[in-house]
Amino acid sequence: MNSMVQIHTAGNRVLPNASRASFWRLTQAGRVVGWAIGYQAAVAKARHIEQVQAGQQPLQVAA
Repeated sequence: MNSMVQIHTAGNRVLPNASRASFWRLTQAGRVVGWAIGYQAAVAKARHIEQVQAGQQPLQVAA
């Protein structure tokens, strides 16, 4: 698969601890390939998926 991963908003949800989180759906060629909480996490996950598919060693991100 060589198409780019696209990031789409999946809405907001109020979690039990009263913090709001934005959910993001990652798609590639019309198929869902992942989910993320927060836009920055979605960008990082999309980059990771693309690197793995390209055969590159993904960067390790400190938590």
